[in-house]
Amino acid sequence: MRRFVLGLFAVIGIVVALVIVGAGVAVWRIAASKPTLPGSMILTADFSGGLVEGSQNALSELVVGRKSTLRGFLDALERAAEDPRVKGLYAHIDGDSLGLAKIQEVRDAIAAFRGKGKFAITFSESFGEFGGGTRPYYLATAFDEIWLQPLGAVGLVGLHTEMPFLRGTLDRLGIEPSFARRAEYKSAVNFLTDTEMTPPQREEVESLLTAMAGQIVRGIAETRHLTESEVQGLIDRVGRRAGVVVPLSRRRRPPA
Repeated sequence: MRRFVLGLFAVIGIVVALVIVGAGVAVWRIAASKPTLPGSMILTADFSGGLVEGSQNALSELVVGRKSTLRGFLDALERAAEDPRVKGLYAHIDGDSLGLAKIQEVRDAIAAFRGKGKFAITFSESFGEFGGGTRPYYLATAFDEIWLQPLGAVGLVGLHTEMPFLRGTLDRLGIEPSFARRAEYKSAVNFLTDTEMTPPQREEVESLLTAMAGQIVRGIAETRHLTESEVQGLIDRVGRRAGVVVPLSRRRRPPA
């Protein structure tokens, strides 16, 4: 019995040792087979899927697919700015997938990247072909050059907001909404208690949109070397002659 137990432990020990050795060999092979990076590189980025704020778990990746994170992009661009092998950035912008705060963080990172002597080029099929293109174009103006396909549009239509009001529906259902509000600017429940914006609510919404639009206009003016009044005058018009999009081209590979 003793010999059997000793033999069993010996077999288990051999198996464990083989597993450890096999795992070590596998790790070594993976490390050894890691491709070496070339001496000259161009980064590529695609903003069409947006940039998520935090890390994804396995379930979210399964449901919506794997997405790039904002932190990951910013960190990668910061490291690339200090890497002499990285010559520039080529990015694709498609749709209005980033909010204003994210756009401003990305713009600042691209400005720092360019400040290290790197180039940055972006391509888009259109800015607002089926809607407003102000925010994606605002992002694009952080780059040295903006490439647009020949039939692409530049819809600098400014900002807008939409707000549904359900008071009419509640009235038809015989429901009387009742909420306690501290002051007229506490408008979170107005969509249930009113049929349209109250003057204070309209004032605060217009104030917010005006402030956001002002930041966009200033940012575009600074990077495209225009005055704020010139940028404001381009709203609702294609501004190719003013130099806001150069050059017109079909999508091309990044420059060699």
